[in-house]
Amino acid sequence: MESPDLRPESARAALCRAFYRPRPDCFREELQRARRALLGEDGETPVSTTDMEELHGRWPPVSPEAWQHLRLPEPVLHPTATLAWGTALGWGAAATTALLEGELFVDAAGMLRLWPWYREEDAEERARATERAEALGVQMPESFLDEPWEAAHYLRHTGAKALMQAVRERGIGDPAEALVEVVPVPPLVERPRCVLEGNHEVDAPLTQRLAWMLEVAAESKNLLEVGDASHDALARERLQRALHLLVVAGGGMVSAPELPRPSFALIGAPPPPREWEEIPPSPEAFTTLERLWALDDGVLLGYPALLVWVDAAGQVRGHWRYSGSVEHAAGKCALVQCVDGFCALEVTTGTWLSGSLDPEVWFGGPLRQAADTLPVGSEDEGFPYIVLSPDGRYGWRPDDGSGIVRLEDGIRVTTGEVFGEEAEEGGEDDDGSGDDDGSGDDEDDDDSSNDDDDDSSNDDDEDDDDSSNDDVIGEDDGDDDDDDGSSKGDGREGREEREEQDEDGARLPLLIDGKSLPSLGVSTFVLDGVTFTLRAGGEHTVRDGRPLAFVLDGRGFRGFVERSLREDGRRVARLGVPCHHAAFSRDGGTLWAVGPDHLHCLSWSDRPRHERSFVLGPLAKLFRVDPEERLSPLQRAKLLHRFGSVEGVAKASLEALAETTGAEMAALVAVQAECGRAEALRLDVHHAEPWDAARDAGGDAAHGNGEGT
Repeated sequence: MESPDLRPESARAALCRAFYRPRPDCFREELQRARRALLGEDGETPVSTTDMEELHGRWPPVSPEAWQHLRLPEPVLHPTATLAWGTALGWGAAATTALLEGELFVDAAGMLRLWPWYREEDAEERARATERAEALGVQMPESFLDEPWEAAHYLRHTGAKALMQAVRERGIGDPAEALVEVVPVPPLVERPRCVLEGNHEVDAPLTQRLAWMLEVAAESKNLLEVGDASHDALARERLQRALHLLVVAGGGMVSAPELPRPSFALIGAPPPPREWEEIPPSPEAFTTLERLWALDDGVLLGYPALLVWVDAAGQVRGHWRYSGSVEHAAGKCALVQCVDGFCALEVTTGTWLSGSLDPEVWFGGPLRQAADTLPVGSEDEGFPYIVLSPDGRYGWRPDDGSGIVRLEDGIRVTTGEVFGEEAEEGGEDDDGSGDDDGSGDDEDDDDSSNDDDDDSSNDDDEDDDDSSNDDVIGEDDGDDDDDDGSSKGDGREGREEREEQDEDGARLPLLIDGKSLPSLGVSTFVLDGVTFTLRAGGEHTVRDGRPLAFVLDGRGFRGFVERSLREDGRRVARLGVPCHHAAFSRDGGTLWAVGPDHLHCLSWSDRPRHERSFVLGPLAKLFRVDPEERLSPLQRAKLLHRFGSVEGVAKASLEALAETTGAEMAALVAVQAECGRAEALRLDVHHAEPWDAARDAGGDAAHGNGEGT
């Protein structure tokens, strides 16, 4: 059945629209008229054509001009009631909302008070509570919590029941008239797709809130079927919050709900290893690079037990032992979560902060999506996998194809194809280039040489093992190509070797040539015409990861997926080397990427450009506390576990070293003396080659290695 007259001036459609924007002085009457018109309870033809509950929450294939409705599993208060009743009761909308959420309770005199706390918590809670009470205009609690805590008294005087009881006792009206059981779903023509930040067309916020309302309604129905009081309260709370968000998106007069703003209480410096931690982390915890974060100056490298700051010139500016996991790092700050709480490191000064950390001040965003807007079933922060923007304002879940969301309110600002369809699938090698190792990404080298096609396919198959940093790794026949001179000539073929084609057939530049990067501790051999590289298995390794990163700049979202640089859903460039981790700076002007042997720095203004690469091998010097092996592997691991690095061992007292390891004093004296002779560490830098100039000149310089400094 089609809807009746649904033109903008249609009176009956206007009654349904009033559900989202009822006037506070007569909101109950307008809500009742909206329900009657929507369902046809006034004897007229129903405005709504479809009950969403009968479709199990699916969007039906109806006309764009058709109205629909959703029945909630439990009636909840319309958000306008908090505005109208809060004013009538003298409480205010914010305080009334806090009462609904259980933050306040109504005392015997009808006054709103903050929830009390235990006596031993007074020193910590009173300052926060005083500030909150002044903001809401309510009273402080008169007494501390009982011991043991008996919640029944306070629970009877908080939430929607307490609000409705106060309304009934004051004679303001019948609270049941403000309960909502049916939600109108406006037609698509009244909620057209729109463009938000990032310049991507997405569903209107009202459409997104309606979809969220459908999910919450289905989840709440399951909770209510459990028949437990705690589950019932949780279901009503989630329905109330979802309806509030929906009415705000529909243009309601109520203010947006106060979504929880993350704040991290800091414990100072990470606690030292405890006495009971007899088994220290393995040495790999200090030599296996797991992640990296772009800072305002350089990059922060994350190991399981150590953070290392490397500036843009390759100078190691600082390193710090820690335990736990890094929540986020950007600008000049790193937030670490350990067993005892959170620690924050101001990287540029090497200071561990105290007090509390506001992520919007230090990073630019909340870091975490508001719990009330998380997809149903994803309350666990680890599922699904999420990539944060450098400023912590946006999150991208590449596995579910949902696009990028604004964390502060959960609004999706892009579609799932923000970085192209390949980004969702994780496949970047549809062009046949394969997962090459550090020797380069030039498939055309094989074509320009006299090798068979089978060689190039072998290379791709073998190169997949490159990320493990050991074993035998296939390599394309670059050396053979150079020997026969087929890729030199006038230089024009060489330029084509470094380019692929984008979606429109335009040339896609390869920013880094793996052949020009120095590799340490490797040997090569040829077997059946195929050149292989054997890695020696150095002390420093890089753990496999997901090289995904994105950032919002002034023009839109930029992304790095696998080895492709993308903008507006298009590939604009590609790295010719493998990559395990990547991170953008907050302004999007710098991209850091790390592979098995190298750390790469790229700039990106109008177009991306490779600036320099660093050899990671020298970082092992940070952890080589006993190269002469005077101590056992377990004793060396204990030194790293407690003192963090060579520098930490050099600064420690001999008594502390002996207490940690139980080794002989003579061996410890020699170990500490050797650590004290360690010099400031600087990574070898390999500058980007002037490829275009070299190719145009047709000289051999196009195949030379950059100079290390």
